Amino acid sequence: MKNIGRIITLSKQFNSWFLLSSILIMFGVLLNLALPIFFKLIVDQISLQVSGKGGQINTLLLYTALFFVTGVVINLSTSISNRVGDHISGKLRAYWTETFYYKILTLPQSYYDSEMSGKIINQLTRGLFTMQAFINTATNFIIPAMLQGLVTIIFLSYYSWQIGLIVFAIFPIYILISYYSTKQWGKIIQLENPIEDKLRSRMSEVISNIKLVKSFITEPIEFNFVKGSLKQINGYYAKRSKQFHIIDFVRELSLTIVIAVVTLLIFKGTFEKRYTLGEMVLLLQLLNQARWPLFGMSFILARIQEAEAGTKEFFEIMDTQGSESFETKEKYSSKKFTKTNLEFKNVAFTYEKSHPVLKNVTFTLHNKEKAALVGHSGAGKSTIVNLILKFYNVTKGEIKLNNESYKKMSHQVIRNNISLVFQENELFSTTVKENVAYGNPTTTDKQVIEALKLANAWDFVSGFEKGIETEVGERGVRLSGGQKQRIQIARAILKNSPILILDEATSSLDSKSEMEVQKGLENLMKDRLTIIIAHRFSTIQNVDTILVIEDGKISQQGNPKELSTKPGVYKDLLTYQIQGNEKLLKQFGLH
Repeated sequence: MKNIGRIITLSKQFNSWFLLSSILIMFGVLLNLALPIFFKLIVDQISLQVSGKGGQINTLLLYTALFFVTGVVINLSTSISNRVGDHISGKLRAYWTETFYYKILTLPQSYYDSEMSGKIINQLTRGLFTMQAFINTATNFIIPAMLQGLVTIIFLSYYSWQIGLIVFAIFPIYILISYYSTKQWGKIIQLENPIEDKLRSRMSEVISNIKLVKSFITEPIEFNFVKGSLKQINGYYAKRSKQFHIIDFVRELSLTIVIAVVTLLIFKGTFEKRYTLGEMVLLLQLLNQARWPLFGMSFILARIQEAEAGTKEFFEIMDTQGSESFETKEKYSSKKFTKTNLEFKNVAFTYEKSHPVLKNVTFTLHNKEKAALVGHSGAGKSTIVNLILKFYNVTKGEIKLNNESYKKMSHQVIRNNISLVFQENELFSTTVKENVAYGNPTTTDKQVIEALKLANAWDFVSGFEKGIETEVGERGVRLSGGQKQRIQIARAILKNSPILILDEATSSLDSKSEMEVQKGLENLMKDRLTIIIAHRFSTIQNVDTILVIEDGKISQQGNPKELSTKPGVYKDLLTYQIQGNEKLLKQFGLH
């Protein structure tokens, strides 16, 4: 019941709304209990009139009027109560989503290295659904069921303590059977959920990589994976259903037998003239109403088990240590450095459950300097970039920005002073304008256009029918690789940070696109401390410093001319690329 307590705690700020809803619901329940009493009075008046023993038509009309007025008031109360309930549900859903999303945004990069986005969204969706179902059930059933059950037993006991005792005994037995049933139900759900998470994540990946799927003609494989997963899920569902309905049949059969026995006792009491005809009708109605709180309690227990199982992963994420809290008003956004010096001092780093990636890395980069990180794949270049961005904290050593330790600086301040152009063309499925102005909501159209011009992107954007209001599609699917890169460059230009990181910014482009992108990069790199990761050595021949990374260490450092004459990784890689280009020139007769 741990998660149930957390759901309640997470909802406590809405206690005043819950109180209002509870009052309305209790009012409706009491009015519903009044209906059988009015019906008893009506039947007794009719009985007296028919038997010639009295009975007043005016009294009969009064009871009838009160009966129908009460019904109208019940409908009105129910309508208001439902409206309040809908308001609470909407508020809760928004609050829970905000709380979860805030947590997601504060989690360290290491969390996303091991978790899939589809799985996270599925856990959010399932968590929200089960929490909302539990709260709605708790609000609409717990109080009414308890109140109606109590009042029903009191009324029945007033007329016959034996009948009251029998009905009272039904409640714990019925609830115990329901508890056992729903507990088994919850255990099966916990086995089912991981399969469902994996299924939805896979479906999300397939849709995102549909070109890959189609090119490898693996549609049947992917379809059969989904089909097999659904078969597993349906198997668990069938098991749950079978178990529940067997127990439900036994439970309802037992209840029906008890109610039949009590009904006979009521009939017996009526024949023996211990009850009037109206009292008989009242007792039968109350007995029938006793079914509802019993059903309500079993329904509540089912929702409790579903919520306990369905929120397990939700709260696991909420319990994950977040390392990157942030100000929602972005108070840090204006803090920009005019000069920047970056220093790595004996930095070592190890990913979780991995061997050391960096070992005693030491270097200093000065204001407006242009540096390149060179080395084989896996040497540690991307890790250095991740550490500069404070996606991870160093295992040993220290990083300093303007002589201030990273340990004392917030990640917001650090990242606000860094612009990054990715290899992967990180764009949102929105307009050109919104992609360029990302992170700068007050940016004007004029500033966006100016950034596009500097990025050598205005030539194609101006040709679009809607210009900067053109939708680029998911991850920029409607743009070419070169166009997407230039949009990224425009975004970096607009951010105007003193540090620039180019992470393989041109590696996936053809020669023509690379030339077009390079013009934008030249404008972007002006007067900035620039760090470049590049495999194409033609793009880094004008840098001031090259840092050669080998096996997690800096094996060489110097300018391109110096390193090209010294034996080592840089010269080997450079020679390899030059020889490759020469072979291509010979092949096409251009040598």
